[in-house]
Amino acid sequence: MSRPPSGRCGYTWPEEHELDDHPRYQNCCWREAVDGSDHCVWHADPEQVTKSVEDLRETRASPEVREQTSITTPFDGNVRTEALDGAQLSGVKMANNIGFEKVTLRDGDLSKATLRRATFSEADLRETDLSGANLRESNLSEAYLSEVDFSEADLSETDLSDAHLREADLSGAYLSEADLSETFLVGADLSDASLTEADLSNAILTGADLSDAFLVGADLSGAVLLGADLSDAVLVGADLSGANLRNATVHNANLEEAVLSRATLFGSSLRGAKLYGSLLGDVRIDAETEFLGPPVDDGVHSPHTLAAIFSKSCCVYDPNYSGESDETNEDKAKSVYQALEELASRAAQTRLQSQCFVRRQDIQKDSYKRALLNGSRRDSDGSTGGESEDGSENLNLQSSPRSMLHSLEVRSIAGLRYARAKTARMTLLYGESPWRIIAWSGGFIVAMALTYPLSEWLRPVGEEPITYSRIAEEPALFLESLYFSTLTFTTLGMGDYEPLGWGQAIATLNTAFGAILIALLVFVLGRRASR
Repeated sequence: MSRPPSGRCGYTWPEEHELDDHPRYQNCCWREAVDGSDHCVWHADPEQVTKSVEDLRETRASPEVREQTSITTPFDGNVRTEALDGAQLSGVKMANNIGFEKVTLRDGDLSKATLRRATFSEADLRETDLSGANLRESNLSEAYLSEVDFSEADLSETDLSDAHLREADLSGAYLSEADLSETFLVGADLSDASLTEADLSNAILTGADLSDAFLVGADLSGAVLLGADLSDAVLVGADLSGANLRNATVHNANLEEAVLSRATLFGSSLRGAKLYGSLLGDVRIDAETEFLGPPVDDGVHSPHTLAAIFSKSCCVYDPNYSGESDETNEDKAKSVYQALEELASRAAQTRLQSQCFVRRQDIQKDSYKRALLNGSRRDSDGSTGGESEDGSENLNLQSSPRSMLHSLEVRSIAGLRYARAKTARMTLLYGESPWRIIAWSGGFIVAMALTYPLSEWLRPVGEEPITYSRIAEEPALFLESLYFSTLTFTTLGMGDYEPLGWGQAIATLNTAFGAILIALLVFVLGRRASR
């Protein structure tokens, strides 16, 4: 483009363009240049020229000219009435004294500008720098804001509904009570942003970065958060009902009292997330949805590996949680496990259901162990015993016989309950593992088979008793002892062997334990089949 006449701005946008480009892709400013600069008040360097609201308004095109020069942009179909591309307004205080509705202001610099209650509705501000700007209570509805820099800008109570913010930078921005409903935020950066009670309902946030964002009480109902990153975000009381969080990362996020009913969590990872009090009704999950364990790559990607089988994944409230946690609370842990267990049951995710049930029972077992070791609560807090400040044992001679009897009663009952829970975990994993029962059954059968030859306690009919001295000469005799132990365990009995002396008591014990373990196996298999 040729040089502008003397006294005219001549600013061209963009700097690299072709002469035959359509006006929607390039333009040239024809406004009068101001003293001290080769450009107009809009494009002059703010450090060289003082810019007042009056000067800026006077150089705006008249409504008639705007109507004649308006163009329709192809990407959104909106009509743009005036070209202010490349405007240099950094730090300028304009408030709402200038209207920017339907203008094009691409590649401009409005950083740290004061634009409170300003109107940018349907404006095109692509790649403009609005970092640190004050846009509180402004109207940016239906504005095209692709790749705009809003970092640390104040957008509280701002209307951004239906705006296009693809790959916009809103990191550290203040968006409290802002309206972002149905906004297009694909790939946008909202990390560290403050979105308290903001309206993001039905917003498109695919691939967006919301890590460390503050979303307390925010409305994300119906929002699309495919592959979004919400790590360490605070979503206390947020509404995520009907939201699509497929393949989203929600590590260490605080979702206490959040509403997730009807949300889609296929392939999402909520490891380390706080879920106490959250509403999980009708949440859609699959086998790849993760709730338990710290947010680290432990190599367990498939449930069909030894690492997965022997892993001990816990929720963030569990005392046995292996990651960093600022809140350990057994009651909250049991509540979360109960909620996840019910959710997994509805979604037919038996592995998650079993994990949560086992962890809930483990917490109860551990509480019995503490009661066994510490006695009553009074014992554990040191009021009736323990150690003194100098480290010496405090016998507390004033302890009454009644309190001692109470402590003994607590310890006795807790000990019995702990023994029962410990046995239940070892033998059948609280009814979740038929393989443990099968293993214990096999071990018991072999143990009994090894016991009979200790003395002359087992004799085949018409033969000599089976002893280890005979087994040393004829090893195949041990198989007969194993055969008898198996028949006795299964209560079949063929009558071709005769237990002698203590062997009769051992056979009775063999039969009794066999009946119990077989009954337990049937119970566990029936429990699993009912799921």
